[in-house]
Amino acid sequence: MIFETKGLEYIFKTLKSGDFFGFYKKPWYRLFSRLIAFVTNNKLSHVAGVFDVKRSKNAVVFKLGEQTVFQGRSTNIYSIVAIVTDGTTYNFDSRFTDKHQDLYLLSNQFQLTKEQNQIVKDYWTRKVTYKIKELAFTQNWFYRFFGNKTKVYEGNCSTATRESMALCGIVDSKFDDKVPDPTEFAKFSYIKSITKICF
Repeated sequence: MIFETKGLEYIFKTLKSGDFFGFYKKPWYRLFSRLIAFVTNNKLSHVAGVFDVKRSKNAVVFKLGEQTVFQGRSTNIYSIVAIVTDGTTYNFDSRFTDKHQDLYLLSNQFQLTKEQNQIVKDYWTRKVTYKIKELAFTQNWFYRFFGNKTKVYEGNCSTATRESMALCGIVDSKFDDKVPDPTEFAKFSYIKSITKICF
């Protein structure tokens, strides 16, 4: 996974509806992150979709849709506030500034239209539980042998982010892996860039 490293100002200035955040929980006791890293052989263990981005002079407010083991599918509202004194500092929710996790911004080459944003909003507000048993299908060999090719797998974070885009007509232009793990999702052709965010 190749990426640049930038600060919070980058998110403040560029975040748009259709982008994604990627996470990796570093401590050894984050067992589920470790399990995903072990199964998928990568260090991006979770992805979540951005929509309803509203921007003003000193704040960016957005909603984040995600599918997690403990909450199922959910949406939350977050903000980044620019505080201007002698210089400008940026306040971001502690969810994103946890020193025990790596945070990535996956920039979509497309900005969602109003209609697409509504599709994504409806998608993320539908209550669905996380399906741990579907994690195995993110391994291409497992899916090839055991996957139901007529089924839409959307029971975990990366398959849900993929499906949220597919419903908007945004699909990978080279191949459309129907059951990607988080790192495979980050390699989709509509992901324009991956930026590691430092604090």
